[in-house]
Amino acid sequence: RVHGDLTRESMAAAAGAFFPKGFELLRVGAEADRAERYEEALRAYMRGLEYVIAGLKYERNTTVQSAVRAKAAEFMSRAEALKRHVEGLPDPTVNSVATKKALETEPKHEERDRIRKQLEDVVLSEKPQVSWDDVAGCDDAKRAIEEALIMPKRFPGLFRADTKRKPWKAVLLFGPPGTGKSFLAKATASQIDATFLSASAAGL
Repeated sequence: RVHGDLTRESMAAAAGAFFPKGFELLRVGAEADRAERYEEALRAYMRGLEYVIAGLKYERNTTVQSAVRAKAAEFMSRAEALKRHVEGLPDPTVNSVATKKALETEPKHEERDRIRKQLEDVVLSEKPQVSWDDVAGCDDAKRAIEEALIMPKRFPGLFRADTKRKPWKAVLLFGPPGTGKSFLAKATASQIDATFLSASAAGL
């Protein structure tokens, strides 16, 4: 059961990573479209749709899936019309004012807003000011985190594909309450100027 919960959490996180980028690109495309910069709009639409479709692979909420798919289909149709126009083929919908006004980026849906509000209630986001010296002991964990998370962030050139050095994908801190897990995570966030997200399993 724990494994299943973790899988759902990771999938939700993946969808949450792809959707904002995709919707932002679609918004940029819509602006270019309304300004009649059709080639620029087409490029933005295609890139944005790639992100949105990738996010759909991880989204497990069927209501959200339906809303996003419907909006993606609208942008796909618009991209196909622009592609024909750019290639010199006539398409009466390209300069349609009604079509351009219908272009909205992120689908407006009560279910998605409700889920987002619930996440905001259970996930605490902060920029902690915690140093390594504030964490007593945990030397082995500090060394592992330094190698896995901090070094790749500070020195990305050392972890390029051609160097054969690959940073770890994740670090799992486990142990009873009071052993310093959350403090270590906050110290790590401070070291790499990252946002610390705190969520309880019960809340999720």
